[in-house]
Amino acid sequence: RLMLQSGQIGKIVVRPPVLDAPSAGLAAADFAGSWLLAGGTDGFGLATAEWLVRHGARRLWLISRSAKLCETARARLAPAEVQVRAADVSDGPAMDRIADEIAAAGCGLDGIVHSAGVLYDGLFQNLDDAQVSAVLTPKVSGAEVLDRLARRLAPRHFWLFSSVAARFGNPGQAPYVAANRALEALAARRQAEGLSALAIAWGPIADVGMLGREPASQEALQRKLGTLLTAGRALDRLGQVLDGGFQGPSITIAPMEWGRLAKDLPVLGEPLFDFVAHDEVRTSVGIDLADLVADLGEIRARREVTSIITVEMGRILRCAPAEIDPARPMTDLGFDSLMAVSLRLAIEEKLGIELSFQSLAADMSLQELVHRLFERLGADARDDVVEYMQAAHVSATTLEPGLRDRIVRKAGARKS
Repeated sequence: RLMLQSGQIGKIVVRPPVLDAPSAGLAAADFAGSWLLAGGTDGFGLATAEWLVRHGARRLWLISRSAKLCETARARLAPAEVQVRAADVSDGPAMDRIADEIAAAGCGLDGIVHSAGVLYDGLFQNLDDAQVSAVLTPKVSGAEVLDRLARRLAPRHFWLFSSVAARFGNPGQAPYVAANRALEALAARRQAEGLSALAIAWGPIADVGMLGREPASQEALQRKLGTLLTAGRALDRLGQVLDGGFQGPSITIAPMEWGRLAKDLPVLGEPLFDFVAHDEVRTSVGIDLADLVADLGEIRARREVTSIITVEMGRILRCAPAEIDPARPMTDLGFDSLMAVSLRLAIEEKLGIELSFQSLAADMSLQELVHRLFERLGADARDDVVEYMQAAHVSATTLEPGLRDRIVRKAGARKS
């Protein structure tokens, strides 16, 4: 972009970022040793245990209230030595006894994973204290218990499983969101004290846990979010993050198609997200320009189309839409011929209007482009009406009312 605007003297050298060396507390090269996993006998917790074994873990302490681990799952954890214990992770005395057992085994503890949790769907104003507590206790109180055990056993890894819902909220799961935010606060507090900690805000995991058991919920989320993680892919990304030397107290691992979420996430309108291309219209395909005019009126329709094209131009230029001046020629913004082709294809996809390459003149501004699109809409609509009238040999007064209304809409609500 700098070169296109002739903003440099000499040559431009682009170098990849140099990552700091990973700290000893967050190295991912070796997960060998012993791990304690709260909520580790089922769902994503069990998938994490299997992933750890594939990456070197040799002794697992799996904690859950049921302590049920099927033989198939146990076989998948081979060759690791597996100890399954029944305990509520928020039960301090019960977890102390397990810590005593680990200490007595003399094997130490290399990592703790807190993946236990309870979901309870319902609007916040409809939940009673018991329902709120049922969600908060295993996550928040459980994390506090594990924090205390970690101070005693000093593991190299301390992972708290949060959720991407903690980033944006979820009107049906307020206690769950609050609990996950509490986990991230605990991770930040531990790091501030020089202790190992990482809270991971996962996106929805499709193949295990609740979504793995409920195909209808999985399908609904797929439509909502576009992309869902599998457990293996999610954990591999965590491994990449740690191998890269990430040292923050929390990270989000959740692929997002922002346009799908724009209608439901007002936070995307905040300055924090200015450089994220998330305009909700980007997920629409083949918007009918005539229908848009009929629904919004021509002035609002022009604004909407300007917004659509601005987002596409920002995506192509890799800049925020707010940086694009609709009155400036596109060449001044840094557009070249390849970018013009990309923009033409995007307009055809979003608005269903075919454009010739010559229609995107080098000195054209965004305002002029939108004006030409609407001029063409009017001409096309009038031609459609004339062709129909000639073919049908009728006048407008003899048309069936519904059909006449549809033609008027197609004509952009023009009386002609």
